[in-house]
Amino acid sequence: MKLSVLAALLISSFLAHAQTNETIYGYVDSATFKAAEIRPAYPGGQGVWIRFLHQNLRYPISALKHNLSGIVVIEFTIDMEGRTSDYKVVHPADPDLDKESIRLIKKSGIWTAAILNGRQVVYRNRQEIEFRIGNDGNN
Repeated sequence: MKLSVLAALLISSFLAHAQTNETIYGYVDSATFKAAEIRPAYPGGQGVWIRFLHQNLRYPISALKHNLSGIVVIEFTIDMEGRTSDYKVVHPADPDLDKESIRLIKKSGIWTAAILNGRQVVYRNRQEIEFRIGNDGNN
């Protein structure tokens, strides 16, 4: 009897720990945000992220032809190892700009995972990608 109670406690403890690892933080749904102590980040910080965008963004030809610009907001999951997945446009601008935004996030590689209580956690992130046609020569 004592052995079966101990086994049940161990199993329930293991299941509770496994569920903690699967908890998603960040933008859980349109109405819920669960904060982590440290949000995920692009390796090297904001400056490196901006450089990545400048080097890798391909302004869609159809958007250039129609003089389209705007901000696309992409929602995606960053797992405990920093891999991205489950991409969704939550604020579209134009179908081609939206596709390019998802392509950029997919290409961005491994991110620094979010941290809660000293452990890496799964995080649902939102990232703005701005498309701007201007005279600065960076199109």
